Amino acid sequence: MNKKYILPLLLSIFTIPFVSNAQIMDDSFNYTYEQLYGTPRFVAMSGAFGALGGDLSALKVNPAGSAVFSSSTASFTLNNQTYTNSASIGNVNTNTKNNVFSISQAGAVFVFNDYNTKSTINKFSVALNFETKNSLNNKIFGFGNNNYSIGDYFASQANGIPLSTFNNLSSNLTNAYIELGDRHYRGLSNRAMQNAFLGYETFIINPTSNNNNTTTYQNNFNGTSYNKAYEYRATGYNGVLVANAAMALKDKIYLGLNLNSHFINYEKRNYAYEETKSPASNISSVDFENFQNTIGTGFSVQIGAIAKLTNSLRVGASYHSPTWYTISDETSQFLESFDSSNNKYYTVAPDVINLYPNYDLRTPSKLNASVAYIVSNKAIISFDYGYQDYANIKYYANNYDPIYFDNLNHFIKNNYKAVSTYKVGAEYRIKALSLRGGYRYEESPYKNNLYMSDLEGFSFGLGYTFYNIRIDASYDYSDRDYTNNFQHSNQTASVNHERNNISLGISFNF
Repeated sequence: MNKKYILPLLLSIFTIPFVSNAQIMDDSFNYTYEQLYGTPRFVAMSGAFGALGGDLSALKVNPAGSAVFSSSTASFTLNNQTYTNSASIGNVNTNTKNNVFSISQAGAVFVFNDYNTKSTINKFSVALNFETKNSLNNKIFGFGNNNYSIGDYFASQANGIPLSTFNNLSSNLTNAYIELGDRHYRGLSNRAMQNAFLGYETFIINPTSNNNNTTTYQNNFNGTSYNKAYEYRATGYNGVLVANAAMALKDKIYLGLNLNSHFINYEKRNYAYEETKSPASNISSVDFENFQNTIGTGFSVQIGAIAKLTNSLRVGASYHSPTWYTISDETSQFLESFDSSNNKYYTVAPDVINLYPNYDLRTPSKLNASVAYIVSNKAIISFDYGYQDYANIKYYANNYDPIYFDNLNHFIKNNYKAVSTYKVGAEYRIKALSLRGGYRYEESPYKNNLYMSDLEGFSFGLGYTFYNIRIDASYDYSDRDYTNNFQHSNQTASVNHERNNISLGISFNF
C-alpha cells in the first residue's frame, strides 16, 4: 500500500493506538516477557545461571556473574527459531509454521585481576553484551464459520456518532479520513470515528434514520452464517544492550551492576475476510486490513550478588528494576466490501499513516534467587527462582488524555497477576566435552488461564573446548496455549504455540 499522507492524530478521551484493552495487554506482555535467548551454554541449561555466572548471558540474570570469569572472554551466538501455531476457530483447526534466523547474542567481558593477596577486591570486570529478549515474529492463520459478523464491530464503533459528522465531511475519502483523525471531537474517539467512517462508506453499516441527529447504526452485513478467514503476521524484536561492572571480594563475594538500554522494533498486520451466502444481505463479503508499526526505547538497572558458601555451594540474588519505555506507534487501514446485488465493490483505501503522540510504559520489577552446587569442577547443578508481578505494568499518558490510561491501568491490574518461574540446569564435563540439560516452568501472567496457559520447556546441548576457544550448541523446546485477538474484528482464536530453538555459538578467551 502506498502511504501518501501523514496524519498527526489529536486523540480524544478514549483513543489509543490499539483497538481494545485486551490487545494492549497482549503488547504489554510482549514488551515485558523474556524468551529463552542467549549463549548456547545458557540456553542448554534453561537459563539457570543466577548463582553461577561466568557466562555473558548470565549477566541479565545476575550482574555479579561477570566477576566469576577468570579471564577476558568474548562470545557470539547465531540462533534459528522455528515455531508452530495451531489455531482453532469454532471446529476448524489450522497449522502455521515459520522460521526466524537471527544473531541473538554478541558481547565481551574484560577481567582485571589483582594478585595482591592482601587486597580485599581481588578482581574487577566490565562487560558489554547485546541480546534478544523476545522475538516478536509470529504468524497465525485461522478460518471457520459462525454467526458473528464483522459488521457488528463497525456498528459498535459508529453508535454515538451523529450522522451529521459524516455528512459534513469532504467528498474526497482520503481528506475525510484525515479530517476525522486530525480534528478534536468532544467526547468522541478519533479512532472509532475513522473505523465507523470506513464501515459507513462501504455500506457495511447504515444509520437507523436519515436524520442528521441520528447516533445509532445497524449492521447491513446481516447474514445468519459467515465464513471467515483471519491472519495475524508480526515481525520484530525486543532487544537489550547491557553495560556491566562487577567485582570479587576475596573470591568469596561477587557484586555487580547492569545499566541496560532496551529497544523495541515491531510491525504487525491483521487481516480479516468474511463472506455470507444469505440472500437477506446485499453485502456478501468484507476485506479488512490493519497495519501497525511500533518503535520504542527504554532503560533499566540491575544489581546482584553471588556468595561462595563453600568451594562447592554458591547462592545468588538479584533485583531487576522496572524498565521505563517511551513508545510511538503508526497505523494504516484498508477496507473493501462487495455488494452482490449490484455486483459492485466499495473500497476505502485512505493511503494515510496515522501518527500518534509518544506514550510511556513501565514494566514490573523482578526478583531472582539462585543456588548452585559444583562437584570438583566436573559437574554442575543449579536452580533459579524468579518472581514478577505483571499487574504492576503501567501506562502513562504524556500527550494523551490521562482518563483513558487510568481505565487501562485498572483493566491491567484486574487481569494480570504475579508469576513465579522455576529453572533447573545441569552440566557434566568429560575432559574437553561438556554435556548440558535444563528444564523450566513459567506461570501464566493472566488471572484467567484461558487467555494464556503456563509454559513448560526443556533444553539440552553440548560444548567442546580446544586451546582458548569453545564451540557450543543447544536446543530448547517450549509449549504454551493462548487466545489471540484478531485486531478490529472482535474475533478470537485458541492457539497452541510450540517453539523449537537451535543455537550455535563460539567463545574465546583473550
